[in-house]
Amino acid sequence: MKKNNLISLGLVLLLSLFSCKKPKNEPQGQQGDKDGTVEEVYPGTMFNDAAELMTSFNGNYMVIKSNSANNLYQYSNDGGATWQNLSSVKNVLSVNDKGFYVYDPQVGSRQFSRLGKADAGFTYYITGGEFILGKDDYIYDVNVSYNANKITLINSNNGESTVVNTKADTLGKYCGQDKDGGIAFISANGLNIHKPTDNKWVFHPMNIVRLYFTSSNVSKPSKFYFNGYDKLVVADQKGFHVYQTGQKNAIQTFDWPAPYNNYYENPQKIEINKSGDVFATVSPYGGKPIMFKITNGNMVGYPKSTYTVCKGDYTYEMYPLVAKKISTGKTEEISGLLKEARHFKNAYITENEVYAIYQIEPFHSYYNGETAGADTVIRYDRKTNTFKPLNLSGTFSFVYQDGNHVFVSGNNELMYSANNGDTWEKTASPITNNLVEVKKIGNTYYGMCKTVSTYTSTYGTSYSNSFKMLTSSDLKNWTLLPGASYDGKSGQGPETFTKDGFLSYVSARVGGKTFFQYSIDFGKTWQSTTDFVVVFVAETSDGDLVQFNHNGGSQLYYQYYKRNGVSGELKGEVTYNAPTGRSFHTSTPRVPVVGNNGSFYFFNDNKIYRLN
Repeated sequence: MKKNNLISLGLVLLLSLFSCKKPKNEPQGQQGDKDGTVEEVYPGTMFNDAAELMTSFNGNYMVIKSNSANNLYQYSNDGGATWQNLSSVKNVLSVNDKGFYVYDPQVGSRQFSRLGKADAGFTYYITGGEFILGKDDYIYDVNVSYNANKITLINSNNGESTVVNTKADTLGKYCGQDKDGGIAFISANGLNIHKPTDNKWVFHPMNIVRLYFTSSNVSKPSKFYFNGYDKLVVADQKGFHVYQTGQKNAIQTFDWPAPYNNYYENPQKIEINKSGDVFATVSPYGGKPIMFKITNGNMVGYPKSTYTVCKGDYTYEMYPLVAKKISTGKTEEISGLLKEARHFKNAYITENEVYAIYQIEPFHSYYNGETAGADTVIRYDRKTNTFKPLNLSGTFSFVYQDGNHVFVSGNNELMYSANNGDTWEKTASPITNNLVEVKKIGNTYYGMCKTVSTYTSTYGTSYSNSFKMLTSSDLKNWTLLPGASYDGKSGQGPETFTKDGFLSYVSARVGGKTFFQYSIDFGKTWQSTTDFVVVFVAETSDGDLVQFNHNGGSQLYYQYYKRNGVSGELKGEVTYNAPTGRSFHTSTPRVPVVGNNGSFYFFNDNKIYRLN
């Protein structure tokens, strides 16, 4: 059985190839053993932990569903400044201005309670329909069943209930809260809004077209949303209409443009805010969905893994790193939102900055051949301890920086920036997904690419690797170094290279012997030997070569060799202990980077450590 893996910078580090016991043909002498120190220099980027947001009309109360596997809920009663766990709740559906929320206990009818309170202050048993929250003081028990067919209004201040409609099935479908405290229903004839303070129904006649409540061969059920003030949007696979109270006919008609037009599944979501901006999620036939903001017919797409919520005066924009609460002339950041740590795919560190690649959208293959899956790049300023998401999205596996110049590669493309990642340009490149190391030697950049294939059988696991070396004078334009490539050699290939072009790796272990492959000309020519060759993952500033070993837990070791051609003398071993409660992992996003004063930067899940 064969499994091909594109190895992204040290996924199979020599940490896993070497044990603390040295092979027989390796020098055994040792001196200068000592303990090193571990310093965290990159804390990792924290992402918004909000897979779903529910908010009250006035924006003070919010409930989020976390991204974690157990779908925890948290709530805020101060506009998102602070958050607390919402215990023993499985599925929250909505929240209002008084902090009441409706939830599904998954053991019968839906129930309601109050955020931050032991209970709602009174008990009310649903009559077989569902709870719909008014904007503030009132809760509706809507039951359109044949036997009941009524709507009951519950006063949340005292628990009193009043039947406010005995022909619930004629009202249409619920479409949103109303600014005066009630709720609204849509039908083909218009909009019905209940005003709870004086218990009146207000009807706004409208000629609503293409409104479908059930699926047919024409369309799926329409999607619709009332903004609580004066605008209603109704959408189907052809497009949408916007209606306004006081006018019978639509004030705006919009058809989905190609390739989104006439796709049965569109739209996946539709909303309209107080200003009349429409927010829609649509996709091409069998393809990946994209969310757009549509203003006066102009469509502007949102970045991947971003969603919006329209409620009351506010539009909420939920990005992977930031959350914005937007009203007329004002944009606030929801700074107290709970966060989650994510592992970076690859990173690079200098004395001043860190550039790290994070996945923000998981991979998915669609029916029409499109694939989803997106990464972003974060720039971290080590002096100010600040993070900045860069305006970049794609599928990436490697990042490197030198001065103001930055590039990322992956998925057969290269993105280059000459201004620290503020702006980017896409360039043609021979680099694919398998770039594993870049070094600047003199005025030339060398980039090493490697692909490792894994073979598993009843006899065990074996590997083969393909290799190529590229060069560049500007990090933007890359060419293959003549002769420096091969395909399908035994072993996992080199992890890095020295400034004079030395590369090495173990190709096999057979009959008690270790077979080495090495090159001294950046991979143009290779030699095979059973004599000891130093296999390394880093080169120090004074030319020593370093092997890393790992005990599978909280200790990490490196052995450093005084180089002698392709061999060397073991000078000593340094032992590092992981910070309390943490461990070192053998599979890392990239090989260590050599820092100043003989230190190493070790990349571990979502953090970077300096090993001194």
